[in-house]
Parts: sequence; structure tokens; C-alpha cells
Amino acid sequence: DANRYEGTAQLKDFRISNFHNYMGIIKPKELDSNSDEKIDVQQLSLTDLYKTKTPKAEAEFYWRLTLIISVPLMAFLVIPLSVSNPRQGRLAQILPALLLYLVYFLLASSIKANAGKGRLDPALWFYIINLGYFILAIILNCWDNLFMRKLRLKYIAS
Repeated sequence: DANRYEGTAQLKDFRISNFHNYMGIIKPKELDSNSDEKIDVQQLSLTDLYKTKTPKAEAEFYWRLTLIISVPLMAFLVIPLSVSNPRQGRLAQILPALLLYLVYFLLASSIKANAGKGRLDPALWFYIINLGYFILAIILNCWDNLFMRKLRLKYIAS
């Protein structure tokens, strides 16, 4: 048992509706038969994503691979960043590690979004990101070994 008032107070033109029960009809969304929206790619398995050749499915497939690869990659990357000097604080290396982590996942998520729309090739860009971070992790892990110290000393002295 309620009233519904429609109109503007300035014009004093109102429509008043009295009702006991109020119902609204919601029509289901109609999809085209060739639309990508029919398939919810987030619900598909990894093998089904690999077989499906739509941009959204490919982007989701490489996003999942990146999530799997990111765990050991980030662990390999933070090993040299966890070493701290006694004169530095324990948290001195957290900011670079957080920034590297943030840039990695922002790049990956923007590539997933653009690849899902068909703007980018997800295979190429996900390999570039993961390979780039793997090379950075190797460089950071080798930065303080004996060979690199001699190499840096040689170039600094000359």
C-alpha cells in the first residue's frame, strides 16, 4: 500500500499512482549467436581456453599462465632485494620490490584488458613481460657475485 508521485514541483504537474503491489518486468539480455559474450571465459578450464580462439579466451589463457609464472618469478626477483645492510633499515628494500611487483601486475592486467578487446597479441606481450622480468631477476641475482664485482671494478678504474 503505497503512493508514487511523478512530476516537478515547479510546474505543479504531478501524476499520482496508488498501488498495493509494485512489480517490474526485467527482460533477459538477448545475445547474438556470433557474440563473444555467450562464453564466460573466466569459467572455462585452461585446456578449454587454449582450444577457444577468441581474443577474450586468449587473453584469459595467457593471464592465467602469467599468474602461475609470477609466483616463482617474483620469489626469484626478491632474493637480491631482501639483502640489507646493517646500517640500512630492514625495510630499505621493500619499496623497490613493491614497485617492481606493482609494475608487473599493472602491465599484465592492462595487456589482458587490451588483448581481450583484440588490440594486442597476448602471446607476444605476456612473453615479453615475463622474459623481461626474468632477465631483470638474473641481473639482480648476479649483481653481487665475484665476476660482476671484478667487471664493475674494471670499468670504474678505466
